[in-house]
Amino acid sequence: MTLDLMREYIVFAKHLNFSHAALELNLTQSTLSKHIAALEKELGFPVVTRGREL
Repeated sequence: MTLDLMREYIVFAKHLNFSHAALELNLTQSTLSKHIAALEKELGFPVVTRGREL
């Protein structure tokens, strides 16, 4: 796990929205989503509940 990946997760957790977090991080939504998926694979459990907003 890199510091950049930790930072990306923290920004995502602040926004709870991939698009808004990606904008703050100057990444595409797709790239951020792939990075978070890689983090989940490394940790062995999901850190984000994906799906439609409630």
